[in-house]
Amino acid sequence: LEKTGARVNSIAIVSENIFNPENPEENRWLHRLANTWHVTTKPEVIRTQLLFEPGDQYNRQVVEESERLLRSNRYLREADIVATNYENGAVDLEVQTSDVWTLSPSVSFGRKGGKNTGGIGLKEHNLFGTGRSIGIGYKSKVDRDTLSLKYFDRNFLSSRYQLTGEYTNASDGFAELFQLERPFFAL
Repeated sequence: LEKTGARVNSIAIVSENIFNPENPEENRWLHRLANTWHVTTKPEVIRTQLLFEPGDQYNRQVVEESERLLRSNRYLREADIVATNYENGAVDLEVQTSDVWTLSPSVSFGRKGGKNTGGIGLKEHNLFGTGRSIGIGYKSKVDRDTLSLKYFDRNFLSSRYQLTGEYTNASDGFAELFQLERPFFAL
């Protein structure tokens, strides 16, 4: 396609849920329940991460780099970009992604120095299918109790900028973090 000078005509996004109901091994009540609770990644979240758009000249390296970028997301298991049609110098591409379970609860208990320690937390790495992460946690240790809130947006305002926010309130002080950066994303 590169040698012919093909241009990208259209880009279709196909976002698959966690489990494939057509696979008998993934069509049990627990798998169906997980698919029901999980919000599949929205097509616009995938589209903003692509390094090409309709009208661009087809470049296999750019397509492979876009696949790599998509696969680097914590909320995607697979990402493939395939040509579905080529006609009159125009190629139609399909971006196929598969989600993973992104809700991570955590519980910890222990005993140290004659005192009980523990914690509880909840993180969601694909909040409502937007690709944003949010987390809340509470830890009680021998020397402090800590409540923390975290937020992360890899494509802030549909851009290449990453936004990180964190607030931690502990019994002996607090910490705040606000970070907006534009990291390396492609060759």
